[in-house]
Amino acid sequence: MKGRFNWGHGIALVLTAYVGLMIYLGKCAMSIETDLVREDYYQAELAHGDRMDAEALGQAIGTPRVSYDAGTLIISGQASDLDALLAGGAELYVPTNSRKDRTWQWAELQGERVSPERYEVEFDAPNGLAYITFKWLTGRGPAEKRIPVHFPA
Repeated sequence: MKGRFNWGHGIALVLTAYVGLMIYLGKCAMSIETDLVREDYYQAELAHGDRMDAEALGQAIGTPRVSYDAGTLIISGQASDLDALLAGGAELYVPTNSRKDRTWQWAELQGERVSPERYEVEFDAPNGLAYITFKWLTGRGPAEKRIPVHFPA
């Protein structure tokens, strides 16, 4: 009897290849790091509701115009809105490089109120798109407003 390849051999070969593939995929899946984005994800989730409330309060104030020109960050808008926005602090969020993120109080910066509707401050800005979140206190609690800003290279 010659060693012939019949349908039984084919089934055994296909099942062996299938089991080998499943073992390989299982090893690949186990080697992927599934770390959480944040260590304190639960606390961050609880604080998310507070942040949504702050954003809702921030909608009461008009959106300022934020621009950047030759090393100067320019914020313009209605005088009453700027008074509220500049009384608190801000965060700079750079999506492409978290090392360039920072937080500050407007009073700490050496800015200048050029006119009632315009504020200018020397600013070391990152290249590309970033977001500035204005944060201030109101009579009803904390408020914030997030504004995208494009910093030219």
